[in-house]
Amino acid sequence: MAKKQKLPVGYRRATSIDRAVEIAQRWWPVMTTVYGLALAAYANAKSWYEGFTWLDALLFGFVGALILTFITLWTFVGYRKLRPLVPPARDRADFLDETVNLSDLVAHAPLIHGKTFVRCLIRGPGQIKLQSGVTYLFCSTPEKNIVEVPAGSNITGAVIAVNCTFVECHFDVAIVGTPTDIAAVRGAVDTISRIEWEDRYAELN
Repeated sequence: MAKKQKLPVGYRRATSIDRAVEIAQRWWPVMTTVYGLALAAYANAKSWYEGFTWLDALLFGFVGALILTFITLWTFVGYRKLRPLVPPARDRADFLDETVNLSDLVAHAPLIHGKTFVRCLIRGPGQIKLQSGVTYLFCSTPEKNIVEVPAGSNITGAVIAVNCTFVECHFDVAIVGTPTDIAAVRGAVDTISRIEWEDRYAELN
């Protein structure tokens, strides 16, 4: 049910169109040469009057190559400029019907703050700790993903959620917390499998 989040254009993990643009820009002289030779050979072979020489063909081919090369490059570059840029997941505030990886939500510190998730599949790698100001409505997770640790324990490696809202989401990742935290989680989160969660909302849609 959850959709795989598409990689944003123009960022580190570029799409195939961005890679094509980079290749085209890097190999522009080679493209011009190839176009020129191809057009020159064609023009010389198809010459329509006796005075048409290889020099004329090369000149014709070079001019044609410039035109075709610029058309090729601007087709790629123009598309990229017109296509709207999507900010990376860590800079977004709202998520709807998506598969979201915890690692994509954090930058330097393992913290997500002030985000809203609706019908999202929350995945690892890692663990999540639902801390202050977190609201979770009609969410679910398998029983094995609820991990209780003693009060005062130093929870390392967990992504801390603060002032976030989760609505109809499924946590396909371990939820860790103290007995008080886990009691709140158990009171609001159904312990069902991912397949049951998907079936539930497939029926509604």
